[in-house]
Amino acid sequence: MPKNVYNNVVDHRIIDNKRVVEDVTSVTLPTIEFDSTTIDVAGLTGTVDMPNTYKVKAMSAEIAHNNGTNTDRLTDPGLHTLEFRLARQRYITNKATMNHESVKYRMTGYHTSTNDGRVQTGNPLGGTEKFNVLRFEKIVNGKTVVKVDVMAGSLEFNGKSEVSGIQKLLE
Repeated sequence: MPKNVYNNVVDHRIIDNKRVVEDVTSVTLPTIEFDSTTIDVAGLTGTVDMPNTYKVKAMSAEIAHNNGTNTDRLTDPGLHTLEFRLARQRYITNKATMNHESVKYRMTGYHTSTNDGRVQTGNPLGGTEKFNVLRFEKIVNGKTVVKVDVMAGSLEFNGKSEVSGIQKLLE
Protein backbone atom coordinates (compact mmCIF):
# COMPACT_ATOMS: atom_id res chain seq x y z
CA MET A 1 0.00 0.00 0.00
CA PRO A 2 1.35 3.46 -0.81
CA LYS A 3 2.47 5.58 2.12
CA ASN A 4 0.98 8.84 0.81
CA VAL A 5 -1.96 9.46 -1.44
CA TYR A 6 -2.31 13.03 -2.65
CA ASN A 7 -5.82 14.22 -3.05
CA ASN A 8 -6.98 17.54 -4.35
CA VAL A 9 -5.76 21.09 -4.60
CA VAL A 10 -7.54 22.89 -1.78
CA ASP A 11 -6.79 26.45 -2.86
CA HIS A 12 -4.38 28.34 -5.10
CA ARG A 13 -2.98 31.79 -5.77
CA ILE A 14 -1.47 33.03 -9.02
CA ILE A 15 1.05 35.88 -9.09
CA ASP A 16 2.27 37.56 -12.29
CA ASN A 17 5.10 40.10 -12.00
CA LYS A 18 4.28 40.61 -8.28
CA ARG A 19 0.54 41.15 -8.97
CA VAL A 20 -2.08 38.69 -7.70
CA VAL A 21 -4.22 37.45 -10.59
CA GLU A 22 -7.78 36.58 -9.59
CA ASP A 23 -10.42 34.25 -11.02
CA VAL A 24 -7.95 31.83 -12.58
CA THR A 25 -9.83 28.64 -13.38
CA SER A 26 -6.88 26.41 -14.27
CA VAL A 27 -3.17 26.35 -15.01
CA THR A 28 -1.61 23.90 -17.46
CA LEU A 29 1.95 23.42 -16.30
CA PRO A 30 4.79 22.80 -18.75
CA THR A 31 5.68 19.33 -19.93
CA ILE A 32 9.35 18.62 -19.38
CA GLU A 33 10.28 16.50 -22.36
CA PHE A 34 13.84 15.48 -23.05
CA ASP A 35 15.23 15.68 -26.53
CA SER A 36 15.96 12.21 -27.91
CA THR A 37 17.96 10.46 -30.56
CA THR A 38 16.47 7.58 -32.52
CA ILE A 39 18.76 4.56 -32.67
CA ASP A 40 18.07 2.23 -35.56
CA VAL A 41 20.85 -0.24 -36.27
CA ALA A 42 21.10 -3.67 -37.85
CA GLY A 43 20.39 -6.44 -35.38
CA LEU A 44 17.78 -4.56 -33.36
CA THR A 45 14.20 -5.71 -33.75
CA GLY A 46 13.01 -2.11 -33.57
CA THR A 47 14.08 1.46 -33.07
CA VAL A 48 14.93 2.99 -29.70
CA ASP A 49 14.40 6.64 -28.77
CA MET A 50 17.25 7.36 -26.36
CA PRO A 51 16.51 10.42 -24.18
CA ASN A 52 19.19 13.06 -23.79
CA THR A 53 18.82 14.12 -20.13
CA TYR A 54 21.11 17.07 -20.84
CA LYS A 55 18.60 18.93 -23.01
CA VAL A 56 14.84 19.60 -22.85
CA LYS A 57 12.46 20.55 -25.62
CA ALA A 58 10.65 23.90 -25.64
CA MET A 59 8.20 24.26 -22.76
CA SER A 60 4.90 26.11 -22.63
CA ALA A 61 2.30 26.84 -19.97
CA GLU A 62 -1.31 28.04 -20.10
CA ILE A 63 -3.44 30.06 -17.70
CA ALA A 64 -7.23 29.91 -18.13
CA HIS A 65 -9.25 32.65 -16.44
CA ASN A 66 -12.62 34.40 -16.23
CA ASN A 67 -11.27 37.96 -16.72
CA GLY A 68 -10.77 38.65 -13.02
CA THR A 69 -8.47 41.23 -11.45
CA ASN A 70 -5.12 41.58 -13.25
CA THR A 71 -5.87 38.93 -15.88
CA ASP A 72 -5.58 41.68 -18.51
CA ARG A 73 -1.92 42.12 -17.45
CA LEU A 74 -1.12 38.52 -18.42
CA THR A 75 -1.04 39.67 -22.06
CA ASP A 76 1.58 42.38 -21.44
CA PRO A 77 4.51 42.05 -23.86
CA GLY A 78 7.84 41.17 -22.35
CA LEU A 79 9.08 38.80 -19.70
CA HIS A 80 6.64 37.48 -17.07
CA THR A 81 7.67 36.10 -13.70
CA LEU A 82 4.85 33.77 -12.68
CA GLU A 83 4.31 31.96 -9.40
CA PHE A 84 1.57 29.45 -8.71
CA ARG A 85 1.10 28.75 -5.02
CA LEU A 86 -1.19 25.99 -3.94
CA ALA A 87 -2.24 24.10 -0.86
CA ARG A 88 -2.51 20.39 -1.56
CA GLN A 89 -4.33 17.96 0.70
CA ARG A 90 -2.29 14.92 1.69
CA TYR A 91 -3.66 11.70 3.08
CA ILE A 92 -1.12 9.53 4.91
CA THR A 93 -2.48 6.03 4.49
CA ASN A 94 -0.37 4.16 7.05
CA LYS A 95 -1.40 6.65 9.77
CA ALA A 96 -4.92 7.34 8.50
CA THR A 97 -4.35 11.08 8.86
CA MET A 98 -4.81 14.07 6.59
CA ASN A 99 -2.84 17.29 6.42
CA HIS A 100 -1.86 19.89 3.87
CA GLU A 101 1.36 20.78 2.11
CA SER A 102 2.68 23.72 0.16
CA VAL A 103 3.47 23.35 -3.54
CA LYS A 104 4.86 26.24 -5.56
CA TYR A 105 5.61 26.49 -9.24
CA ARG A 106 7.78 29.36 -10.43
CA MET A 107 8.12 30.16 -14.10
CA THR A 108 9.71 32.82 -16.23
CA GLY A 109 8.59 33.23 -19.80
CA TYR A 110 7.07 35.29 -22.57
CA HIS A 111 3.38 35.61 -23.42
CA THR A 112 2.87 34.00 -26.84
CA SER A 113 -0.88 33.87 -27.47
CA THR A 114 -4.38 34.64 -26.22
CA ASN A 115 -7.50 32.61 -26.83
CA ASP A 116 -10.50 34.73 -25.82
CA GLY A 117 -12.67 31.68 -25.26
CA ARG A 118 -16.26 31.07 -26.22
CA VAL A 119 -19.20 33.44 -26.04
CA GLN A 120 -22.00 31.65 -24.21
CA THR A 121 -25.03 33.24 -22.53
CA GLY A 122 -24.94 32.94 -18.76
CA ASN A 123 -21.24 32.11 -18.54
CA PRO A 124 -18.27 34.41 -17.99
CA LEU A 125 -16.28 35.34 -21.03
CA GLY A 126 -12.93 33.93 -20.04
CA GLY A 127 -9.71 33.40 -21.89
CA THR A 128 -6.55 31.35 -22.01
CA GLU A 129 -3.07 32.86 -22.07
CA LYS A 130 -0.11 30.83 -23.33
CA PHE A 131 3.52 31.36 -22.34
CA ASN A 132 6.86 30.15 -23.69
CA VAL A 133 8.67 28.98 -20.53
CA LEU A 134 12.39 29.69 -20.12
CA ARG A 135 12.72 28.81 -16.43
CA PHE A 136 10.61 26.41 -14.35
CA GLU A 137 10.80 25.38 -10.70
CA LYS A 138 8.67 23.05 -8.58
CA ILE A 139 9.00 23.44 -4.82
CA VAL A 140 7.26 21.09 -2.37
CA ASN A 141 7.24 22.11 1.31
CA GLY A 142 10.22 24.41 0.72
CA LYS A 143 12.35 21.81 -1.11
CA THR A 144 13.14 22.37 -4.80
CA VAL A 145 12.38 19.11 -6.59
CA VAL A 146 12.64 20.33 -10.21
CA LYS A 147 14.56 23.27 -11.66
CA VAL A 148 14.98 23.84 -15.38
CA ASP A 149 16.63 27.05 -16.52
CA VAL A 150 17.08 26.92 -20.29
CA MET A 151 18.98 30.21 -20.59
CA ALA A 152 21.40 29.40 -17.73
CA GLY A 153 21.89 25.81 -18.92
CA SER A 154 20.66 24.29 -15.66
CA LEU A 155 18.71 21.04 -15.14
CA GLU A 156 18.21 19.80 -11.58
CA PHE A 157 15.99 17.03 -10.26
CA ASN A 158 15.74 16.45 -6.49
CA GLY A 159 18.89 18.50 -5.93
CA LYS A 160 20.98 16.59 -8.48
CA SER A 161 22.33 18.47 -11.49
CA GLU A 162 22.08 16.71 -14.85
CA VAL A 163 24.45 19.30 -16.34
CA SER A 164 27.38 19.32 -13.90
CA GLY A 165 28.34 15.68 -14.59
CA ILE A 166 28.52 16.34 -18.31
CA GLN A 167 30.51 19.55 -17.76
CA LYS A 168 33.03 17.65 -15.60
CA LEU A 169 33.58 15.17 -18.42
CA LEU A 170 34.53 18.07 -20.68
CA GLU A 171 37.25 19.45 -18.34
